[in-house]
Amino acid sequence: MSVRRSEGFWYGHVEAWRESGQARVEYCTRHGLNLKSFGRWLNKARCAQAAADSRLRLVPVSPLPSAVRSPIQLHSPSGWRIELGCNTLDELAHLLRQLP
Repeated sequence: MSVRRSEGFWYGHVEAWRESGQARVEYCTRHGLNLKSFGRWLNKARCAQAAADSRLRLVPVSPLPSAVRSPIQLHSPSGWRIELGCNTLDELAHLLRQLP
C-alpha cells in the first residue's frame, strides 16, 4: 500500500534535492522516495515556478516633466487598470524605453 504525501512534503524534497547537488536517483534512494513520484512533483514545481516568473511585475519609470492633463489609461478585461503619467505618444515612448 502506498503512502500519500502532502504537497509540502514533495516541494520540500524538491528544494532539498536542488540544494543537495546529488543526482535525482541518489537523492530519492537516500530518502526512500519513489523516483517516478519525485519526477512528477519536480515537474509540478518547475511549472509553478514558470507561472510565477511570467506574472506581471511593476517596474519604476520616470515620466518626462510636464503638466499632466489627462493620463493615458490601460485597462484589461480581467479588471486591472494602469494610469500612466503621460499624455502624449512621445512621453509614452520615453516611459517604454525605460523598461527592461
